[in-house]
Amino acid sequence: RGHERPAVVAVGTFDGVHLGHKALVRRAIESARANGLVAIVLTFEPHPDELLRKKARNRLSTPDEKIDFLKELGPDVIVVLDFDEELQTLSADEFTSKILVAELNASQVHVGFNFHFGKNGQGNVDKLKTLGESKGFAVQVLSPVKYAAEPISSSRIRQSLKKGDVATARFFLGRGY
Repeated sequence: RGHERPAVVAVGTFDGVHLGHKALVRRAIESARANGLVAIVLTFEPHPDELLRKKARNRLSTPDEKIDFLKELGPDVIVVLDFDEELQTLSADEFTSKILVAELNASQVHVGFNFHFGKNGQGNVDKLKTLGESKGFAVQVLSPVKYAAEPISSSRIRQSLKKGDVATARFFLGRGY
């Protein structure tokens, strides 16, 4: 039995909670406040790539740090889903029905432009919009937050750190690494 009050749900892995992630979560929270809805951040542990691609990630934040960074943004609820075998085998449709609708009572779902979900990443932004129309929630897609014409991303931050460019990483994270 999920949340009784309708919610605005920001969904993502949010590794590092960088400037793009912050913009997405803040927009979801603002929408929740404006519409009298619950503001929920939905994230995953471990990082899906660690299981799907069987490779360790150079994490930009520990799980606890990620929760702390998300809390600072002020959502009502933070939900951390265990990214286990059961979750990774859900289809995009099942994830939407079971998690977003039944558990979180989503009225709006906010995701990034490159969002993928469901078994083997089969679902994308267009699929989510279609599912939203049939299941009664709106989808808001955040365009990339860019710097120097390139999207700010966790992989771009990792590349900066690998090159020893801590200043760029710091700028993209909006805090020290």
